[in-house]
Amino acid sequence: VFSVSRRQDLAVTVLRGKDTPYQVIQNPDGSEQIINHFKMSIKNQTFNGVTIKTALPEELKTKGAEIVSQSDTINLGPGENLTVHFFIKFPKGIMGKGGTGTVPLDLIDPGSGAVKATEELHLVGPGAI
Repeated sequence: VFSVSRRQDLAVTVLRGKDTPYQVIQNPDGSEQIINHFKMSIKNQTFNGVTIKTALPEELKTKGAEIVSQSDTINLGPGENLTVHFFIKFPKGIMGKGGTGTVPLDLIDPGSGAVKATEELHLVGPGAI
């Protein structure tokens, strides 16, 4: 027996993109940043439309990490599925010595500010492979 009342409003799956695990880019000032590609499948499991924003924690943003996508706002109709590609761009210094790290990706209701879901992203960079 499955209770609809216990079902999450959003069903979210985040997978690494099919291309190379990471790319290193050179900034004009000579510093390096790392880019990881992700694909997020998201389903609205409610009977109402929802709007969500993707966000990284403030502490990562202050260190220079950012989400790069077509839009940081996602609109889903009732029962609608959507696949969104996005990138996480971050300075090399955020990674641990092994070249890997885990960061949370929050899906936030922009109206209330409530976190609707959180997914762990596994970042990789030089030294991870």
